[in-house]
Amino acid sequence: MLKRRWLNRQRREPPLEVHVSAQEEGVIVVECAGEIDIRTAGRFGEGLRTALRATRMLVVDLRRVTRIDSTGIGQIAGACKRLLPGARLQIRSEDQRVRILLQIAGLGHLAAASARLATEA
Repeated sequence: MLKRRWLNRQRREPPLEVHVSAQEEGVIVVECAGEIDIRTAGRFGEGLRTALRATRMLVVDLRRVTRIDSTGIGQIAGACKRLLPGARLQIRSEDQRVRILLQIAGLGHLAAASARLATEA
C-alpha cells in the first residue's frame, strides 16, 4: 500500500502555468510559473509553438519558474530554430541558474538580454 502511494505521487505532474499573451503588435510573451522539467516540458513547448505562429518578438518570461532542467532549455533551443525569418527571442529571468544553463547550451546571448528586460518590466 505504501509503495503504491509513492508511485502515484511520482506520476503526478509538477505544477506549471503557461500563459501566452500579446503585449503590442508583433510581441508575444510566454509567461511561466512553476517547474519546467521532463514532465512539463511538453506543455511549455506547446506554449512556445503557439506563440511562434505569428510574432516578430517572442519574450519568454521565466521569472516565476522555480526549476528548469535540460528539457526546458531544449524547448527554448527548439523555439530559436523555429523562429520566423527576422524574428527574435528574448528571455526574462532573474535566476542566475537559468542564465548558466542557457550559456552551457550555447544560448547565452538570450540570457544577456534578460537582464535588461527584467528591469524594464
